[in-house]
Amino acid sequence: MRLIDIHTHSLKSDGNLNIVDAGTQPIADTPCSIGIHPWKIDDSWEESFNTITELSAVRNVVAIGECGFDLIKSNASEELQYKIFIAHAELAEYRK
Repeated sequence: MRLIDIHTHSLKSDGNLNIVDAGTQPIADTPCSIGIHPWKIDDSWEESFNTITELSAVRNVVAIGECGFDLIKSNASEELQYKIFIAHAELAEYRK
């Protein structure tokens, strides 16, 4: 499995293609990634992840993310962040 840290939040004005972090809802006609950021993990994460799974098939969703670990600012436990990260990685592998 190949992991890429793109960490891009906006399109560049110079015409280079970037991927916008769209959170859990794709942005129309813009190449975007969807995922649950570690800061946004809450009790409804499974519902959000189900939405992400369904929307990952949308044409302009080109990546799964932003996901990962933040052991400083996230309120979620390390174990929960790991579980959600693995779910993202498996979805990305399935959608490749």
